[in-house]
Amino acid sequence: MKLWAVLVFIGLAFPVWGQTPLTEAERAYDSGDFITALKLFQGLVEHSQGLEKGEALLGKGKTSFALLDNAKAEAAFDEILESRPPAPLQSLAEYWKGRVLLTQNHPNAALAQFAASVQTDPQSREIPNALFWMADASTALGQYEAAGNLYNRLIHGYPYSYKVEAAKYRLAVLDMEARENKLLNVLRWANIEALNAADEYQRREKAYQKEILDLQKQLIDGAGGEAQAAILSLKKDLARARAKIDDLEAQLKGKGHDTRETLDNLREKALSLKAFFLDWRLVHEKP
Repeated sequence: MKLWAVLVFIGLAFPVWGQTPLTEAERAYDSGDFITALKLFQGLVEHSQGLEKGEALLGKGKTSFALLDNAKAEAAFDEILESRPPAPLQSLAEYWKGRVLLTQNHPNAALAQFAASVQTDPQSREIPNALFWMADASTALGQYEAAGNLYNRLIHGYPYSYKVEAAKYRLAVLDMEARENKLLNVLRWANIEALNAADEYQRREKAYQKEILDLQKQLIDGAGGEAQAAILSLKKDLARARAKIDDLEAQLKGKGHDTRETLDNLREKALSLKAFFLDWRLVHEKP
């Protein structure tokens, strides 16, 4: 009986094995209880030192970011970086600062932070996520080829990352947009070439008409059979020029219709992919 009472006392007096204030705060964060997590992390920041304080600051910054308080989040990550922590902690702080900067629409600065994170600790657990957000930042900067390379690096280098599916959809959207832009360029140049050709034949038509008028005047003045033959020849050339203009206009209309229909289909597919990705993100993506 006495032994049982002693065991109960020990269980009440000491936390569960492995349970520390830091793990308790991290558990609250993982469960989505950000308000509780923030209080716990803040308490640890105020009453700890060294590496433990750095880890508490990281937790505080992540929780502030989840609560959309970007200023406090960035301040926490900066405090870690200023303390010159070990590489793993430095890499994580750089990664999360990059997340904050990207949210604030600073893709250049975010890209630099993500790249620094990967370089600081190539074995970091956040490497797949860093590649994903680097690709997003590259897309925001209009660097579509670089973005595609980064998405592919994530897909093939880290096939078990939960970011792989999101990267595949992002890549599909980039591909659709690239094809759309290519078709738009083709349409623009086709229009320009067809219009230039039509203009040239119209100029020829006017020239033929002028020559016919001149020859008709000569015929009236008594120039005879040579003028009549020349007029007939020019009329044939004029008919061919007019037929060519009609053909070019028909081709131009056909190209425009076919290309527009193709572009509409591409836009619908791209929009469907974007909508699907947004739905997927709401369900699967972590803060």
